[in-house]
Amino acid sequence: MPLLYRIMMRPATAWRVVIGAVSRSSVFALVVLLAGCEVSSPVVPAGKDIYLVSSHVGACISCSAAVQGLKTANAFCAKQGKTAVIRNTSGYTNPFGYDNSNQLYFSCVSPH
Repeated sequence: MPLLYRIMMRPATAWRVVIGAVSRSSVFALVVLLAGCEVSSPVVPAGKDIYLVSSHVGACISCSAAVQGLKTANAFCAKQGKTAVIRNTSGYTNPFGYDNSNQLYFSCVSPH
């Protein structure tokens, strides 16, 4: 039997399917919203021995774009056996006081 025919013949069952799908979608959306999202761009050269990484966090109260960018910079430099040194940083704080966007300029230096 075609799906449309089954839905028309059993409307109560169809509504349960629709409500179940909406409930599952709502729960999924809530989990994604609470989990937040931390994203950093790929590291790009920004001059002689200077690199840039942009970071963004969304819908996350305990996340920091500056910290996310620094993690990315440290991982990049660690692959070279070096450590990251911040040269300049700029960011955006939303009206609620959360740091959710950041640009980090850094260099990789040999540890002493």
